[in-house]
Amino acid sequence: MKIIKLYFLGVLILFITPAWVMAETIHLNDGRSVEGRIIERNAKSIKVDIDGGLGRITYYSDEITDIDGQPFRPPKPVVIHKYLPQEQSEPSVSDTNKPLPIEKPVHAIDASISQAEVKIGETQAQEVRVPQAQAYARQPHSYSRTRSSSNRNKDIGYAFYGLIFGVYAFFHGLLVFRKKRLLESIPASTVRGLAMGLVELNGKAKKTKVLQSPLTGTECTFYRYTVERYESSGRSGRWVIIAKGDSVYCPFGLDDGTGQVLVMPNGAEFVMPADFTFTTGLSKTMPDNLVSFMENDGLKYKGLFGTYSLRFNEWYIKHDEPVFVAGTALKRSSQEEVELNLQDGTLDVVIAKGDGQVFIVSDESQKDVLKDFSWKALGGIWGGAILSLATLAYLLFRFGLWAI
Repeated sequence: MKIIKLYFLGVLILFITPAWVMAETIHLNDGRSVEGRIIERNAKSIKVDIDGGLGRITYYSDEITDIDGQPFRPPKPVVIHKYLPQEQSEPSVSDTNKPLPIEKPVHAIDASISQAEVKIGETQAQEVRVPQAQAYARQPHSYSRTRSSSNRNKDIGYAFYGLIFGVYAFFHGLLVFRKKRLLESIPASTVRGLAMGLVELNGKAKKTKVLQSPLTGTECTFYRYTVERYESSGRSGRWVIIAKGDSVYCPFGLDDGTGQVLVMPNGAEFVMPADFTFTTGLSKTMPDNLVSFMENDGLKYKGLFGTYSLRFNEWYIKHDEPVFVAGTALKRSSQEEVELNLQDGTLDVVIAKGDGQVFIVSDESQKDVLKDFSWKALGGIWGGAILSLATLAYLLFRFGLWAI
């Protein structure tokens, strides 16, 4: 609960942070007031960001009454005096008889004059003004568009996706954390001392039917597989599942040395690494067993330019392979015994998914399963919180609700 409170507190702080903390209020001669960040100022105008980069308005000095109660003061221009000597000429006789000119002092030059020439003796001083920002055409109340609308809105769309994914990852991490805490609280049991309700069992998988995994033909007690094809869409692409299957409706036995119990894997969460993976490529030849699988299922694997980009994954639990099961012990119905090769001593109890209860099947130990859940919870909670808060802050800035 503390983690949830901290997360929502961070979101609340971002929402209630006032944009006017760093914004300025510009009062206009027509009585209107505009709030925004002054991003550019020169002797004749100011440019104001009013909506986080989406719109910029230029106001000129004759339109402005004051800024935050202070009269509009243009920045002092940087003045560089460039002295251009006049061409020297031979003095004439008549010039030598003229009296020498009296030097006049140079007075302050008006700020509105862009260039002024001041003669001192026989030299000419030319005043060159260096603007502090690029001058813009006088177009009152016009937005400055620096990017096209599609490019401008693309980063906002990415930010929204990031925000949604971050919130999802955060709450998914919380669910995984709760699941981990629940697994830690369930006491380990044996088949002989089994009681109804949530139980944890460690033992060896026993086959009740002869099964073969579809991709590799491995004899097993349980299998699951997926076949994916890479589909391009413009400059991007994604993997799309074109075939999948499992044996969740075929139960298998679990023997821990004290007895054997039936496991019905339908509805279980399988925590197990892939036992077989294969991805096609330019230098890879598809194995015959995969070619046969694709042809038997009527799936296309070749195109005009060769084999498609395909990815195969298969998971299975072999006979006598160690298995960990956390689920609900229920009474087995008489129909579940049909066509099952059950050994003597099998209890009339089945481990299955209870109403709203956790149900996990893994070919790893309980310690490895808890470690896997810990990493998923840590990445989901902290990674989701950081991503969602960062994208939320960016969206508030882009819409002008939070000035940085």
